[in-house]
Amino acid sequence: MESRTALRISVGSDVAALAGWGFAGGRRVRDNRLHAVVTAVLNAVIGARVVSVKRLAGH
Repeated sequence: MESRTALRISVGSDVAALAGWGFAGGRRVRDNRLHAVVTAVLNAVIGARVVSVKRLAGH
């Protein structure tokens, strides 16, 4: 596997993990699936934004 592909898979899995933790945290705070899904999506968006900023900065 090429390094670039491995890095993309790693970043994708990290953003997915953020979403998963957001979902778990949302379920824990409130017993409402909609709240958990919204929290998961927001965490994934924040993670994707961080990745975008880091790419723009040249990391």
